Amino acid sequence: MSVLQDDCPYKSFEEVRAIVEADLNLNLKLKAEKKVKLEDVFVEFERRPIGAASIGQVHRAKLRGTNESVVVKVQYPEVEGLFRGDVRTMIMFCKVAQPVHVPALEEIEVQFMTEFDYRKEALQLQTVRENMVRAGLCFVNDNGNADTVCCNKERAFNKSKSCCSAPSQFMGVCEVPRPYMDLCSKNVLVMEYLDGQKLADGLQQDLERHAIRNGQTLEDFRADQEQKDREARVAKIELMGPSAQEMDHYIALLDGQRRLKNLKAMLNNLFSWRRRPREEYEGKHTLPLNHARLVDELLYIHGHQILVDGYFNGDPHPGNILLLNGDDKRAKSFSWLFNLLSGCSGSP
Repeated sequence: MSVLQDDCPYKSFEEVRAIVEADLNLNLKLKAEKKVKLEDVFVEFERRPIGAASIGQVHRAKLRGTNESVVVKVQYPEVEGLFRGDVRTMIMFCKVAQPVHVPALEEIEVQFMTEFDYRKEALQLQTVRENMVRAGLCFVNDNGNADTVCCNKERAFNKSKSCCSAPSQFMGVCEVPRPYMDLCSKNVLVMEYLDGQKLADGLQQDLERHAIRNGQTLEDFRADQEQKDREARVAKIELMGPSAQEMDHYIALLDGQRRLKNLKAMLNNLFSWRRRPREEYEGKHTLPLNHARLVDELLYIHGHQILVDGYFNGDPHPGNILLLNGDDKRAKSFSWLFNLLSGCSGSP
């Protein structure tokens, strides 16, 4: 089922162009003789999508004029009708065979119809972003206008009492992409591009690096861990991993070793470059992730959204959460990106 998250078959670029241009013209209310082309809005638009889900696909692009990197989420126009037809078929069947399920299916149809209007999703994205900024969980730099949503980095670290309620260890752990409301329409959602990888992929790479540090292949390492789990279950022992603080000490030790190795490589490259091959430097991205801290951040962010804001990401599957790239964030441990491929849920 994970294929349905972001690896479905996708439509051709020509079909995507037609959908985007039709919605842009309708959204901008341009006259027929002044139809806007894709190139009028985007200076770059990648032909191949970076992801394709069950109701649409996502392309990377750059805005004309500002050259800002964005992602453009394009909905397939036919999916709404197909969904309605499938749900109505199930309702008709249940009316005959299992009428007790009819009310639930009717409610599912009502709730899922919000999936097919990206204007609503853009507003949800904007609301979640403002909530996260207000709590200090997300820092923004919207051309100096961060205070319009209450909190920026300087005010957060000054512990402003009017906002930024998050504890210091959770400040700035979240990134939420900014929607471009004037470019969003029923079938097209344009939002800020944030560079990262799927959470599942990041954890997989981290596991592979850990196996290498132990002198094992990934398959051998997994086999050893599974054997330990089986033995612990038989002995009725609960296995406990390291705490976030213990992982911090471990990562600091590995970072010290990394710096020493890089110093030796630098000296070799400076003074022995004619006699020895050039040595490569090891970046911070090779350091392990603090898994315990990831769990703490996940629980705090979603807990704040549900219990404080009453407005939360209702579909936090691995395809909707990215591990952001960059040495500063990776060294810090983790950053959440709510891509909102399937929207949010909120209290009325």
